[in-house]
Amino acid sequence: MAKVDEAGPAAPKYEAEQQTREVPPPPYISQEPPKAPPPGVASPNTVPLDHLGAESSNVHCPECGYTGPSEVKHKVGGATILSIAGLFFLGCTVFGCCLLPLCISGLKDAEHRCPRCRNELATYARLERRTMTGRPH
Repeated sequence: MAKVDEAGPAAPKYEAEQQTREVPPPPYISQEPPKAPPPGVASPNTVPLDHLGAESSNVHCPECGYTGPSEVKHKVGGATILSIAGLFFLGCTVFGCCLLPLCISGLKDAEHRCPRCRNELATYARLERRTMTGRPH
């Protein structure tokens, strides 16, 4: 008597099932593309102005409606002044070494501006580790 291999007949049946199974269309064909937010509304990938840090981030300008990366300018702040004073009192006065913090952007405050209308959006103060929105009065 010849033994029948059990795996032999199952393989063609599996191939037949796989060929008759319907494949769904790719999602980009059956779904609508994502819609842009209406003017004046921030998109979900923007950072709120009061959460901005030292680096450029995607923002929404309340003045002109621009949505995109902010323009960052580093300015001397409290952390820079304290660093200079600390180096001065430690005796780093040779060749003006105590002024080195003026060359290090990591010690300066970060001012975020809209690249389109140049509106000041927020300032990240390194010493206070917080962000102030709007123009200081």
